[in-house]
Order: sequence, then structure tokens, then C-alpha cells
Amino acid sequence: MSCIFGFIAIILIENFPASSCEQAQTEIVDNWNSGFKGKISINLNNDVTGGWTMILSFPVAVLNLQLWRAKIVGNQNDRVFTLKNMPWNAQMSEGVFELFFLAQKAVPKDSAPIGNVVFRRGVPATSYPSTTSPSSPQQSTGGSSSSSSRTNLPSASPPSTSRLSSLQPITNCSSLPPPKTTNSATAKPTTASPPNPGKYDYAQVLKLSILFYEAQRSGKLPSKNRVPWRKDSALNDRGENGEDLSGGWYDAGDYVKFGFPMASSATVLAWGLIEYKKAYEVAGQYELMLDSIKWATDYLIKAHTKKEEFYGQVGDGHLDHAYWGRPENMTMARPAFKITPEKPGTDLAAETAAALAAASIAFKARNTQSSKAYAETLLRHAKELFAFADKYRGVYSDSISNAADFYRSYSGYKDELVWGAIWLYRATKDTSFLSKATRYYNEFGMNGQAWAFSWDDKKAGVQLLLAALTKKATYQSAIQSSLDSWLPGGSVTYTPKGLAWRAKWGSNRYAANTAFLALVAADQGFRPASYREFAKKQIHYMLGDSGRSFVVGFGHNPPQRPHHSSSSCPSAPAPCDWSNFHDPSPNAHVLKGALVGGPDQNDNYTDDRTNYVTNEVATDYNAGFQSAVAGLEQLRLNDAGAS
Repeated sequence: MSCIFGFIAIILIENFPASSCEQAQTEIVDNWNSGFKGKISINLNNDVTGGWTMILSFPVAVLNLQLWRAKIVGNQNDRVFTLKNMPWNAQMSEGVFELFFLAQKAVPKDSAPIGNVVFRRGVPATSYPSTTSPSSPQQSTGGSSSSSSRTNLPSASPPSTSRLSSLQPITNCSSLPPPKTTNSATAKPTTASPPNPGKYDYAQVLKLSILFYEAQRSGKLPSKNRVPWRKDSALNDRGENGEDLSGGWYDAGDYVKFGFPMASSATVLAWGLIEYKKAYEVAGQYELMLDSIKWATDYLIKAHTKKEEFYGQVGDGHLDHAYWGRPENMTMARPAFKITPEKPGTDLAAETAAALAAASIAFKARNTQSSKAYAETLLRHAKELFAFADKYRGVYSDSISNAADFYRSYSGYKDELVWGAIWLYRATKDTSFLSKATRYYNEFGMNGQAWAFSWDDKKAGVQLLLAALTKKATYQSAIQSSLDSWLPGGSVTYTPKGLAWRAKWGSNRYAANTAFLALVAADQGFRPASYREFAKKQIHYMLGDSGRSFVVGFGHNPPQRPHHSSSSCPSAPAPCDWSNFHDPSPNAHVLKGALVGGPDQNDNYTDDRTNYVTNEVATDYNAGFQSAVAGLEQLRLNDAGAS
């Protein structure tokens, strides 16, 4: 195995003498044939204001340098890189600043090169002195996380290895004189920048999660497609009479378009945008988020081919799961399945009505002529679908039997019928919908403690929305009972490291969904301190408090092998088949922002592509998670006094 050399970090601070240097620790956290991973930790003795710059230099060329906590603003011969702060970290509090990066080696199988770092406060990096490399390397092997602002990782990714980190404290930084600063313009913090992001950069997580949904897109991709390894696919998805059913999201690591979880995901994402619009705006993701929701709702509108007809699935789950490859190369049959008056699907139609109604609120709030017109279109389809759901009763997975093996509606249709009525009331203010919701709530016995909030079970969401809309004690006590069961000491099991663990399949998903509900409930005045603390701990567990990140492309030691077919495939024209499924190497592409299923009840988790229970991703996994992250970000902004 080739050696891994430690980086020497030399820290220069503007307005301080050269002998007064801050300490850095550098770490090579992974090394493989074609590339390596590095981490720089700078111990800031006091607050950084006015921005910062950094020079990262190597004795040999390195390719495709990737990082996301700094911008690359200069590159000299792939050896000397000028880095500048991001808008959100121009000001940093004293403490440890960490920056991860990835790079490819110019010559595969070479040792990871020794690097130097020069860090400066508020000075444009234009004339830095050259730096020399130390003569005593540190050896280490190991695996860790990376953070990247691009889509493609090095072409050959590292194998799974045990972590043996190498830390090298640097104290002799006085040996290098400070650079001259002729005509230097100190970078000023922009007043529009958000406050310090805190322990985890929620805004970055929002950006990555939106990218995950873009990676799930089916159909004709836009010219502004931001996931370069994804191309047009399934353009010929059609209904029984040739109806265009292209578009929408692929459900998970496969390529079926399951309408029920897709609609549920769209509802929860739209709900999060309605509640936490400011978080998306400050993160610069508001328009992208609307576009993300619209990709799903455009498809749901297409699938509503008649007032009393809706296509709830495209693709045969059994045929689809026999295929491992790119969606662009699919050749198997993709039949479409629909609900009709003769084959009803109350739950599916009512959930889709909820999604379109919630989205109509989000688009109406954008307050442009086109967005308000689109909101009206959404609302028209929502009303028709709810009427269809209410008139013809039945469980959709009984009518679409192919869905039963994958997304059977175990909770039945009653919760969705109440759910759809509530969202239509919220979108229209028509009290007939509220009357129907409250009547069905009592008739269907929805007052009991909810098991979990998910694509299948809306009871807790129903309780929360009715509590918020009516302010009545019966709904308030119901939602508090449901949420209290998730708090420490309640009926929900906790893992040793603190995840509220409901079930093995998608364990992160249930905790994230409940975290979102808890944040919304806290905003309504229900146990705000307890519910916000619960939500924060659950989301932080997934972001890294567990000892690793469960979000692909984010934080410390994120998953590299999610059960996700398209990201496991190398770029065309290279072949992709079941050999890629069994390949122990990391996925060829980073599925940025995807939340994997999660650990078992003892916090055990293996980054194994073949384990679809703990390591698959899905549109419904990210929906509640993303909305909870938006809630935490808005709470942070409010606490910081951001306007």
C-alpha cells in the first residue's frame, strides 16, 4: 500500500506578528490508487471578521480538487490553489474550523502528496510567498468523509478501509514571514449573508437535498440540469391510451414511479416550504425548491388524465427490480396502472389532492402572475381528485396489485381522506372542507396515539394540522400524545447514541418525519423547548452526532455506497450491470444530499450497496428530513435576528 503523507499547515494571520500564529492540525483521512482525501483543522484563537483566504499548495499537480466550505478562486498549474470563504462563513467564531477536500493524483498509485496551507484573515490572496514541504511525512491509512461542491468524485473511488487517522499539530508557523499586502482590499462581510451556520450547515444540507431530488428526475431533463451524470430517460412512459406519463421522480434506488409515496413526498416538501420559506430564501434555494416541487406536481397533473381517473404507477416493480443499470438504458416494459371508479384508490387520490393543494399554497405565495396561475391549476386538479377519492372508496393497493408488494396501504384510506380535506381547506378557506375533515376525523377514530408519520400513515399530520387550524383542545391533546411518545421516556425505543428508532426499514425516515412535525408543533406553542430539542437531536444524529453522517456527500464519513442504481453506474459508454451492484467500491457518482435508510436499534450500520433495508435512499426519506432541516435553519435565523 502506498504511504499517506501528512499536510503541513502554516497559518499566517493578518495584523498579528509572525510569531503569534494559530495552530492547525492536518489529517490525511483516506488514500486510494487515483486520489486522496484531506482534512485541515485550524484552531481560531479569536473571531474571524471580514472574510478569509487560503492558499493550498502541493509539490506536484493534483487534479479535480473538490471542497464546499470554500470557493476555488485561483489555480496555478494544478499545484497552487487560492481559496476564499463562502458568503456564509466570512465571519467565524473562535474555535476549530474544519475543511475537507478530495483530489485526484496526476499519476495513479503515487503517494498522496505533501501539501502546505497558508491561511489569512480578510486579505485577498494575490501575492503569497512560496512554501516548501517538510521532509518527515506521517503515515496513515483510513476512510472518512469528504465535502464537495462539484458533482463528480475522482474517477476511481477508494475501497472500504478501516480508519487510522494521522494528526499532525503544527506550531512552528513563525518560520514564515507574513506576506506583503500592497493595495490589498480587505474583504467585507456582506450584510445579506446569514449568521454563522453553527455546528452543522443546514443551508448546505438543503442545497444538497434539493440536488438529490434532481438526481431522481425521470423524463426530459431541463437544459439547466445540475446533475451531469443524469440524462433524459423513460421518455416513452405512456398510459393505456397513449397518454404522456413522462416526468416525475424515480422512487428510490430503482426506476418505478410509485404515485403514492411521490405524492406524499411532494406534500411534505411543500408543507416545509410553506412553514419555513425564509430558510429557503436566505439559503438561496427558494426558486430551486419551487422548481423541485413543480417537477413532481407537473407529473401528478399529467397522471390525472380524467376527472375520475388517475395513473398511480408507471413501471412493474418486479421487472424493474430485476434490472441494475442506468435509467437512460432501460429496455424492459413499463406498464402504467390507474385507479378508476371501478378500481378505486381513495388513499392515492386524496394524498395527491393534498400534494397539489399544498403546492398551490407555496406557488401562490411566490406572488407572480405565472405562479398564481399555476396555483389555480393545481387547486383545480386537487378539488377534482378529492371529489374522486371521496365518492369512490377503496384502498389503492387493492386496485393496483403491483404496488401491493412495495407500497401497500396498511393504514387504509381514512387518514388520507381527512388529510386531503384539511389541505383543501387550508388552500381554499372553504369551510365545507374543514367540516368534512372534522367529521371524518371523529367518524374514523383519528384521535388515538399515532404510530408514526409516513407515506402511509397521516394520522399525526392530521392531528397537528387540525390543532393548528382550529385551536381546539381535542386535537391539541392528540398531537401532543403522539409526539410525546417519541420523547425520551416515551414508548419509542432509542438507540444507545440517541436515534428515536421506530422500525428497521428506513429508521432515519421515521425519526426525521417526527422531527419535522415536532418543529411545526413547537411553532404552534406545543412544548416548544422539548419538541425543538428532540428535533435537533434527531437531525443532528443523522448529520454526524452518531459518529458519522447518514447524508451522502455531507459531513464526516458519509455513505459512499447507497443502494442506488444510477449513481453506482460509471459514465456512459462504460457498461453497468449487476457486477456494479456487487462491486465493493464506492458509487461512481456522489448522490449528493440523499438520506440513507439508517442504523439498526443498536446504532449498527454498514455502508453496503447490497443492503436495501439500511442503505437505500428514497424520495420519502428525504422529504420530512429536508423539511425538518429547513425548520432548524429558520429557527437558527430567528434566534440570530436575521430578517
